[in-house]
Amino acid sequence: MTSTMTPPATPAAAPARAERRPATPAAWRWYRSEPWLALVLAAYVPMLVAFFTPQRFHLAFMVVSGALMVAALVLLLRQGPFQPRRPSR
Repeated sequence: MTSTMTPPATPAAAPARAERRPATPAAWRWYRSEPWLALVLAAYVPMLVAFFTPQRFHLAFMVVSGALMVAALVLLLRQGPFQPRRPSR
């Protein structure tokens, strides 16, 4: 039995090192340009988990969620509410 499939063509030799372009604010990922936003979103996770746990654990989850919100607020105020964060490089 002969095979009618042909092996895939080998790609041309890639350059040894890819060129790096300077990072622009539009190219940043959202969690790097707005780090406080990641904490705000993470603050919702304990509240969602609290729906599926016994009531005696709800206070603990609320405290964790509140602490994440406070940390996000501190990051936002350090960054400046209306200024995007500059790249570190």
